[in-house]
Amino acid sequence: PMLVRAGFSACPADADPEVAARVDYVCGTAGGQGAVRELAELILKAQGRWGEAIARWTGGEP
Repeated sequence: PMLVRAGFSACPADADPEVAARVDYVCGTAGGQGAVRELAELILKAQGRWGEAIARWTGGEP
């Protein structure tokens, strides 16, 4: 299954309970309510790239 083969798996808060039980991370937000943004922020922070991303989005320095 793809959830097992992926290096990291996640789902939105309103995912099917069987899916949520098998992923590495369950977002605190539902699909269509910011789950993708939450996950992107989580990944960028884990990679140490959050400051760089914010700087790019705001035109500032990292």
